[in-house]
Amino acid sequence: MSRLLILLLGVLLAPSLIAAPGDVQRFPAQGVATEQLRIHGTTDIEVFAVVIADYQRLHPGTEVVYEDIITQDLYARFLRDRNTASTPDLLISSGMDLQTKLVNDGHALPHRSPQTEAVPSWAKWRNEAFGISYEPVAMVYNTRALPAANVPHTRRQLLDLLRAEGAPLRGKVGTYDIERSSVGYLLATQDAQR
Repeated sequence: MSRLLILLLGVLLAPSLIAAPGDVQRFPAQGVATEQLRIHGTTDIEVFAVVIADYQRLHPGTEVVYEDIITQDLYARFLRDRNTASTPDLLISSGMDLQTKLVNDGHALPHRSPQTEAVPSWAKWRNEAFGISYEPVAMVYNTRALPAANVPHTRRQLLDLLRAEGAPLRGKVGTYDIERSSVGYLLATQDAQR
């Protein structure tokens, strides 16, 4: 199979977390194996296996090798190994900023098909990166610790509450580790710009 690097963005919601980053799973061809598709992704294998099964129904001669890699490592590893035999054909990642950088730096090939033409314009970049899901960002709070009248309903309101006189939430907020979570880093950069 010719190397086709289409960078898909997003993460599918996982009902369970069984596999750990670094796990590799081989999905044998459903017929006589004629091609191999190598995928490096941040989506749990257990979740993405359904997508692979659908793909193999349409392409029964394709063996799929899926490797679960955390976002930052996926980006760094692609750059390190991009001209080797282990270069993936496809990247699946929630690190939108990193995937867009790979596209902008010329590491992706465009792909057009009836399916990609049906993707809304806001969910594709230069026909080289495609959004396939939404990444939920949620605020959860303790109803006993924060009165309903003070509950923020937007990220802006949360930032205002964090900066409030007397710092009522100091030491009481948990968030992404922006050194380990690309989504967390992306959200932090957006907050910093605002």
